[in-house]
Amino acid sequence: MEILKKYKKKKFLYLESVLTLGIILILFLKQIISFENLLIIFLVLGIIFSLFHGIQGTTVCLISLFIAIILKIFIIKSAALSLNEVFSKTLLLLIFANIITQTLVGIWAESFYSERENFLQLTETLKNHSGFILSHLISIEQAYREIFRKTFGLIGEPRFFYHEMRALIKNILTPQDLFKEIFFKLEKYFEIEGGIVYYRDKNCYKEISRFGISKLPENISFSDLPDWLYLVENKKEIVVPNNIEKAGIMIAIPITITFFEKPLYVFVVERINYTQLTETTLRDLEVIALCIKIFLEKRFYTEHLKDLSLHPTILVYKEDVAKRILFQKINIYKKAHVPFKIGEITFSDMKDLLKNVEKVQSILRETDEMFQIGNHLVILFFMATDFFSIQEKLKTKLFLDIKEIKNLNDYGFK
Repeated sequence: MEILKKYKKKKFLYLESVLTLGIILILFLKQIISFENLLIIFLVLGIIFSLFHGIQGTTVCLISLFIAIILKIFIIKSAALSLNEVFSKTLLLLIFANIITQTLVGIWAESFYSERENFLQLTETLKNHSGFILSHLISIEQAYREIFRKTFGLIGEPRFFYHEMRALIKNILTPQDLFKEIFFKLEKYFEIEGGIVYYRDKNCYKEISRFGISKLPENISFSDLPDWLYLVENKKEIVVPNNIEKAGIMIAIPITITFFEKPLYVFVVERINYTQLTETTLRDLEVIALCIKIFLEKRFYTEHLKDLSLHPTILVYKEDVAKRILFQKINIYKKAHVPFKIGEITFSDMKDLLKNVEKVQSILRETDEMFQIGNHLVILFFMATDFFSIQEKLKTKLFLDIKEIKNLNDYGFK
């Protein structure tokens, strides 16, 4: 295509030059225009041809100029005149002006067109490959987002929710107000539209808090438990039904005081705005559900867990229950696909361990839990992203070394 364009352009140049310059030479031969005017016209036309056609235009004009000079010499010889008499200094200057000006303009124009052609070719190449490049850029961006999400975990709504939960646990006292505020936070970040919280009574689960569009009954008898509540009751784990429409709920969170008793409360999210119903949202809700579970169980600890704790005011599971509870919590974390780490601090004896519990607690987060196994303080870290910063703080502030446990076989777990 480019060769065809150049051929047509070259063909047009020859046709244009023959017609234009030929007419001028005929006018000169008929003595309609003088030789001096002829040189001036050639100078102007030479510049125009050079600008439009580059060095080829210059060549055509200079050839026409030399033909005119030869014709002029032939006329002079025929008239038996002297060349010196006819070719004055003015005419010679015009001839040299034609040659030099047309040559310089032609060289510049040729360079300009060459660069322009290279630029157009590059643009065309980029245009042809733009779809390919764009698709690769999109793939790179998607891969980056996925790596970013996997690396940093909860950096959006769930992380903000976590920090607001900390404030709620500290500032609100009654369970009813606490549940109400949690629902408001879930509406803010996940656009939930309905939910309910049940309290376990003697013969049934009773409503203690309700939010938005909730269709579940006020009371559910132990003899007539729906499938999802039966699982919550017996497995004491967060339940996400496979068939949300059939179950009538999105997620159910058991709030247990110990793993040896039935749930004290069941926190249920029934509905969510359909525009937010994505795999990512459901995955985030599972993590948030675990966060709610940990915070609420710690909130109700002082009333119910004193007998299980090594410390009177800080929850440190005693050795006789520690392994069982730790194992069950690890299983919950794994099922919710929550990244976690387990650390161990070794003390010289139990007295040394008890002396340092409060100091260790001051550095840990509310979601981190402690277990006493022998003279070891085992810590389960919810969300593993802060493990190394906590490890550094324990070392620099308390001079305690915490090592990560990757193999639980030492504690009898398989």
